[in-house]
Amino acid sequence: MTEILLTQRRLVLQVAQATLRNGLVRGTSGNVSMRDTETGLIAITPSGISYDACVEDDIVIVDLKGRIIDGERIPSSELPMHLQVYRDHDWVNGVVHTHSIFATTLSTLARPIPAVHYLIAGIGAEIPVAPYATYGTEDLARAASAMLRESCRATLLQNHGVLAVGRTLDEAYANAETVEFLAELYLRALAVGEPVILPYDEILRVREKFKSYGQMASQQK
Repeated sequence: MTEILLTQRRLVLQVAQATLRNGLVRGTSGNVSMRDTETGLIAITPSGISYDACVEDDIVIVDLKGRIIDGERIPSSELPMHLQVYRDHDWVNGVVHTHSIFATTLSTLARPIPAVHYLIAGIGAEIPVAPYATYGTEDLARAASAMLRESCRATLLQNHGVLAVGRTLDEAYANAETVEFLAELYLRALAVGEPVILPYDEILRVREKFKSYGQMASQQK
């Protein structure tokens, strides 16, 4: 188990620092977690520590009930949201919560992100908005988790930020980055006029094409 914990901590810290480095969070905002498929244990970022000051030992290991299994730090204040997602969606093994500026701006308008670009197909046909609830509460946890499904891998959190998930932590992080790209594109387009929205059948077509995209897909042929 020790090697598993070390790997989890390292990966969570790497992704957390990437969210800071790439402008998806500021200060101590946002949080990142990963579920180990073998043990079911969850590694999550600590509360109130800037990611550039974090070391691997600061990452907290909890079980699905939120009990601390290993670590000296207090886990993220959004632990309830992460746990709710893992309980509700057994296919999810990575969760990334950000306060990226363009997506958060749309969240304050309670405005979903439509299919303004085909890259949305990797996440869903639309990125919805979960209704507002106070941060760190069970109400927020339930509201956010209810928006997710395998065909919808991210949601805006009204007046708050973004929640992105994936089968792996890398996938969850990539989804968080894509949400911010789409949000910026949508807002910039709205500043000029009314953007053209791709039809649902095109999103389904692109989703199928994504299955054969990249090096791993070609190696499996």
